[in-house]
Amino acid sequence: LCDFALAQRFRADDERSSAYCGTPMYASPQVLRNETHLPAQSDVWSFGVALYVSVALAFPWAGDSDDQRRLAAAAGVWRRLAQD
Repeated sequence: LCDFALAQRFRADDERSSAYCGTPMYASPQVLRNETHLPAQSDVWSFGVALYVSVALAFPWAGDSDDQRRLAAAAGVWRRLAQD
């Protein structure tokens, strides 16, 4: 689950970053919108997406293509799980 080629060093828990790194489908909305963000919180977001994908076998973002899903993720629009 780790790709240390994209790792970034930071000194304090409250140090904000403006770096865009990572896989877009797992990136937090702040990263996708190129806003400053807290790296640790973005990492927790990415882990949550990975957990969702492992359980639901689909990304939580609505859309038929990666570009549509990336836009939905940046806007905070997610798909509802089917009620079977």
